[in-house]
Formats: sequence, C-alpha cells, structure tokens
Amino acid sequence: MFSKMGRTVKKYRQGNIAAAFGTDLWMAGAVNMPSLLLKYYKLMNISDSEMMTLIQIFRYCCQEKELHPSTEALAECLSATPQEIEKNIKSLFEKKVLVETLYYDVSIDAVITGYDFEPLFEKLSDYWACCRAKEIEKAGPKLEGHR
Repeated sequence: MFSKMGRTVKKYRQGNIAAAFGTDLWMAGAVNMPSLLLKYYKLMNISDSEMMTLIQIFRYCCQEKELHPSTEALAECLSATPQEIEKNIKSLFEKKVLVETLYYDVSIDAVITGYDFEPLFEKLSDYWACCRAKEIEKAGPKLEGHR
C-alpha cells in the first residue's frame, strides 16, 4: 500500500488502515491559525470566503513552501473556482491585508514573488489593540476597587 504525503511516498506494511491514516495525519503536520485572527477577521471586513483563501495560501506557504500558489492550485483545496479565488485575492489586496513581495530563494539562487502576510498582522494588531483598550477601560474602575 502506498500513500502520498507531500512529495514523499511511503510503502506501508499490511495491517490496520486506521494506523496508516494516523501516520499520514501526524506526518503531514498542521497549520496553526492565530485565534485572534479567527476572532477578529470579520471586524477586519474579511469575508468567510476570503478567510478560507487566506488559510489555504498560508498552508501552501508553510507546508508546501510555495510562496505564491496559483489560483488553480488553491481551487483544488477550496469550493471555489479559480476566478472566485482571484476575486478574493484582489479584494484582500484592496483591503491591504495581503500583498506580494520579493523573496530570495537560496535553494534555487533566485528572486521570486510571494505573498506577504505582514500587512494582515499589522491590521490584526490594530484591531486587537483597540479591543484590548476598550476592555481595559471597562475593567479599570472595577479592578481599582479591589486593591
């Protein structure tokens, strides 16, 4: 039995298919999403569809080391057409939460274009700071009374 995990293929020994699945599940890794991003993306005017597009772009960047996945590749992971994904990406650019930037790839000794999440996290930190300031303002008088 063979199973595809990224760019490698393992020959499995006969036995429990659930154990083979568990091995692939573990070896494929995980993509971590900041809880604050999941909490605040709606406030940042990012739609659910745009968020799923961001999550898949992030997965490609982290797991596949593909800094600029094609809309066709993203469409294979989403219930959207390449045209809808292109629209989402354009919208994310317009909202200034995603940009393209140049990277130097040491493995191929070349400069490549890739997506950059820095503006997303700058905007997220602004929303977090505003919400945190409101919480502190509200809690301040109550905390002061408990010295």
